[in-house]
Amino acid sequence: MKKSWWRKQADLDEHQKRVVDLPTDGKYLLTGPPGSGKTNLLLLRAMYLSSASLKDVIFLTVGRTLKEFIATGVGAKGLLGTEQIDTYRTWVMRFLAEHSPQFMNTKPVGDYDDTQALYVAELDRVTQSMPPLYDAIVVDEVQDLLERELVCLTRLSSRLMVAGDIRQQIYSGGKGVDAALVLGFEHVRLRYHYRIGRRICEVADSVYPPVPVTDSLSQTCNYDEKEFASSVQLTSASSLEEQVELALQEIRVQLSAFPGESIGIFVPKNKQIDQIRDQLLESDLGSLVAVHESKQGASRGFDESRRIYVMTVYSAKGTEFRAVHVLAAEGLRGRAGTRKLVFTAFTRAKTSLSVYYTGKVQGFIASAFAKPTTPTLEELFE
Repeated sequence: MKKSWWRKQADLDEHQKRVVDLPTDGKYLLTGPPGSGKTNLLLLRAMYLSSASLKDVIFLTVGRTLKEFIATGVGAKGLLGTEQIDTYRTWVMRFLAEHSPQFMNTKPVGDYDDTQALYVAELDRVTQSMPPLYDAIVVDEVQDLLERELVCLTRLSSRLMVAGDIRQQIYSGGKGVDAALVLGFEHVRLRYHYRIGRRICEVADSVYPPVPVTDSLSQTCNYDEKEFASSVQLTSASSLEEQVELALQEIRVQLSAFPGESIGIFVPKNKQIDQIRDQLLESDLGSLVAVHESKQGASRGFDESRRIYVMTVYSAKGTEFRAVHVLAAEGLRGRAGTRKLVFTAFTRAKTSLSVYYTGKVQGFIASAFAKPTTPTLEELFE
């Protein structure tokens, strides 16, 4: 997995090169489709700033799995400390513990999602009277931040680079991209992507078509189909257990076809992880499986000795795998089945995307995999 993080300098296109060596002072918004290298460029930018003697740089992102995923790549180079990388929410907790201990001593009870407004209000209050504390702040997946949260960050550093894609916004209320534009961030657009195979692009574009004045993934795809031809499939099974068996059959082939590459298994919710964990761990591939669970203290790491990673579609945000298997796709409904979340999950796959379901999937998912046909009038009355 570490190998997937770092490109040779010669592999960067001209737009990507310009991002890294922008003037150190300033606020920049980096947008682009999945696979355009936004996260890699943010890491390179953070290291560029550190090399320019701006050592107090923090890298913030949304989810814990993505934080661990990024830290894995950083560890390969040792050019940015893993302690400088954190989730936005954890950073808020630590920041307020230092600068507003009274608030944290009586901090709101409940899940962060339910108490977010209280934390944001306190962060807003505290930062209004603070000088810029950090040399620079880098933020990934900014589309999921609230406008008020981004305003607070601008008070803490005069040097910011944030990256996002509004098609991958999975948390309600996030307006980070629009907020950055309103706040005067210089907008840098990445048009082309290199990671996602053309067949996967076609499915993703069908799930969530591009917003006005933007291009489809298919139009901007620079994926090398000659190295690994991309593939997609939607498969019906009689049960979740059969779905797992069908996925394992494919994965055995992929482990040989893609040596050294990682494979993702996604499910809609944590309850499905509980349902499939034993079947996966007790299979002949069990020693290669890492399960990312939600319980307190559970590991979300990316151990190089493992090649198969199991997680929810929410946790998969920002990751990338050579092949992705989405199980229990019939459960991609409600909050776990919005078009943006499904788009985000599907575009974690580089070469192969396999989706399995029992019963019925949402119409937009079925349509994305359907092959064009012309039915006859007689067929409609059969």
